[in-house]
Amino acid sequence: MIRTVLWALFFCLVFAGGALLLPACGLRPWGIDACQTPAPPSPISLAAERQAELLEIRNDLLATANLAPQCRIEEASIPEPSEPEQTADCQPPRSAEVLILVDVSMSMRWDFDADPALLAKMRDTPPGTGQGGLAGMFADMARQMEYDAARTQLDNGPGIDRIDLARSALVDLGRSVPADVELNLLSFAECGRPPQQEGRFGSASRDGYESAVRGLGLRGNTALAEAIGAVPNLTQGGRASDQPVNVVILSDGEDNCSGDPCAAARALKANLPYASVSVISMAEAANANACIADGADGSFFRITDIEDLTRRLRQASGLLSAEECAALPASEGPEGKDSNR
Repeated sequence: MIRTVLWALFFCLVFAGGALLLPACGLRPWGIDACQTPAPPSPISLAAERQAELLEIRNDLLATANLAPQCRIEEASIPEPSEPEQTADCQPPRSAEVLILVDVSMSMRWDFDADPALLAKMRDTPPGTGQGGLAGMFADMARQMEYDAARTQLDNGPGIDRIDLARSALVDLGRSVPADVELNLLSFAECGRPPQQEGRFGSASRDGYESAVRGLGLRGNTALAEAIGAVPNLTQGGRASDQPVNVVILSDGEDNCSGDPCAAARALKANLPYASVSVISMAEAANANACIADGADGSFFRITDIEDLTRRLRQASGLLSAEECAALPASEGPEGKDSNR
């Protein structure tokens, strides 16, 4: 009996040990997986692990770099900023307003390149000397006829009229003016009357400016001194350094209304110390107007060819580029005492 019990215990132990050892050796009796293997990692988990590794490498590199000595730029090696290129060497500073005085006397209908002989005859044979007697009367009549003949030839010259040249150049000026610059256009002619205000034209009214320029009509005489004297009442600029004004005077002759343009220019400068005055002569008869530039401490330009006027208008308005200023002859400096004067 005891032997039977012992053998039963022995077989139970063998069976139990086999049941434990066989799965450990990779054997799966009865289809039972007693030793399950872990599932393979998914692509998402692999990517997460790789990202964590890369972040750790990056942090290590940053930490190492922060331990390295810093490279410092010495102050002496920093280049000084260059000064902006100045254009005041050839023109006045740019202003928010450009006031333009245009001569619209009857001589502006004459050709820009009018015959000098005819101009001399007009100058040397003034009509009517007031001499009495029959001989004086006939002399006056002959002089008047000679004067009228010369004037008729000048009025009907085949070339480009001075006023047409002025209109064209003024239109070109309006097309090149920056949006922040206002054009104040005035014309002068009649004795005893102030200049006629043609209008103020900002960026939104450039078309109106062109229409006003093209509509400039010729009238009477050359009331130049009166026009200059009226300028302080026609602009708010020129009284303070932060509000300058550029004044451009375009004429083909001297004052013939008994005024003194030179004295008027000095008074203008006294009233508007920050006004830059430029005088542009379109004919030899206007060269005496250089005294206006002298009195106002400004610039004088004598136009010697048709293409020059547009550039001179832009120069007097302070609108030439640095390159254009650099290309001008050295004699055309800030005082504007033109070499042809």
